[in-house]
Amino acid sequence: MDTGSSCTFINKNVFFSLNKLSSITLKPVNANFQLADGSGLEILGEFTTSIDVQGRSFIQDVVVANLGQLPGILGLDFIEDHEVLLRLSQGQLEIDKKIVMLHREEATPGCCRVRVGETILIQP
Repeated sequence: MDTGSSCTFINKNVFFSLNKLSSITLKPVNANFQLADGSGLEILGEFTTSIDVQGRSFIQDVVVANLGQLPGILGLDFIEDHEVLLRLSQGQLEIDKKIVMLHREEATPGCCRVRVGETILIQP
């Protein structure tokens, strides 16, 4: 789950392992994606699939990309489309009235570039 990601992604290696089981045709993606550091993201295409969470299936468009070691990202589109409630202080998300405990990985402290759609003022 990544609230900073506008789309839901699957790693190209995971996609290729799925594609061995069935014939999945990718649609072209007419967008350029950037990582938090501003570098480009290699995109192969997108497809629509079912994502299972706690025994419930959710239909979602998924973009296939080179995500390095990360298998996938549930992005903001998934959160909005399926009315996911995040309770980060409790390490939970709620979807379809079911609670899912979140797993948090330790991240190296750093600084990320953030862009906003309008001018904002951040008080000191």
